[in-house]
Amino acid sequence: MEDRQTPIDQFLAHDDAFWDALGGRGRVKRADEVDDDHTVTMSRRRSLKIESRKLKLASMSRSESFKYLVKEKMEGASQILHNKWWTIWISSLTVYALFGDDIRFLATDKSADPWFYSVSIVALIFFIMEIFLNWLVFEVFINMFSFLYFTNLSSQIPFFYIEWFITGLVTQDGV
Repeated sequence: MEDRQTPIDQFLAHDDAFWDALGGRGRVKRADEVDDDHTVTMSRRRSLKIESRKLKLASMSRSESFKYLVKEKMEGASQILHNKWWTIWISSLTVYALFGDDIRFLATDKSADPWFYSVSIVALIFFIMEIFLNWLVFEVFINMFSFLYFTNLSSQIPFFYIEWFITGLVTQDGV
């Protein structure tokens, strides 16, 4: 009968294990010294994750560790692509790409053209970046159609953007 723990002993053993996992109890802090428990827990988890990653990489060969690191980077790029704010940003740029030129013609005069052209170039850069990230992360994008899509995208750069850019360079240089 002595082998059996009472509920209070089980609770105390669990409590001690919990505090040991967090790095010990330490001294009792005053109210103004107390850290946020969430911050402490997350930093401890992060450090444990880094330690386990170092041990895992140390046990691998060079080629295995290279593959592991590349896979890790691809997961990071995938997280960017599936992020809510990235999706909202790309969607808003898509709406601008569809209707921005019409708004430029209908609602503004010639002096606003450089602003619209600048936003269009930024949108084009983000679209290319998204396609490149998709190409890296998803194997479906690695085929002939992705090459054709890149070619199509590059052909969509209107000549007046290039003309606007070159004209701006020439007039700024005084030539």
